[in-house]
Amino acid sequence: MSATVKEVFEEIAPMASFAHGKVTVVGVGQVGMACAYSILQQNIANEISLVDVLMFLPTSHGKSLDCLKKEFSDLEQTLAPLEKNLNLLAVAVWSGVNVAGVNLSNVKPNIGAEGDDEHWEEDIHKKVVDSAYEIIKLKGYTSWAIGLSVAKIVQSIMTNSRNVFALSTNVKGFHGIKDDVYLSLPVVLGSNGVTHVVKQNLSASEVKQFHKSAESLLKVQNDLVI
Repeated sequence: MSATVKEVFEEIAPMASFAHGKVTVVGVGQVGMACAYSILQQNIANEISLVDVLMFLPTSHGKSLDCLKKEFSDLEQTLAPLEKNLNLLAVAVWSGVNVAGVNLSNVKPNIGAEGDDEHWEEDIHKKVVDSAYEIIKLKGYTSWAIGLSVAKIVQSIMTNSRNVFALSTNVKGFHGIKDDVYLSLPVVLGSNGVTHVVKQNLSASEVKQFHKSAESLLKVQNDLVI
């Protein structure tokens, strides 16, 4: 069994055999409070610590005091360096999509690629990428979806359940990447953090897109002033 496991996973840190009981949320705005509330409601942690600048003000008034210069200005400021490369930073791995074990690329070899007459890339992938903007447009925020997702991630760490998530990790050495750049890959997450990266068999076009994503994000990293 261990030989098969090694063929599927690439170990990058040892797994832990214990769990912890305290979670600290740094930044208690809309997203931070959604994360804290989701963790609290699901009894994931024994203790929750909230850390923010003058955090007693919003909690004492019973609401968030986040101020926006204009609608979505904080979101625009955060995403501005990346929006031109958004299509490069999200790579749909169509070669790995399956339904009940049936690989869709075996049924439709050009799924999501050029010449796909069913437009899977545009109809499915693009809608997923743009969904956050659509939700913000309709509801004004996406904090609860983020909070619930964070709660699942925290639960995997706290219980050392070693579930698989698509999380940001150093991709140097994977799929031919030679630089220290962080992108989301399917990883095993437990009390020791990310311990393994799932070895994906990407097609040539998917590897090419993955490299473009790494190059785009590396450029953003190099332009950061820290």
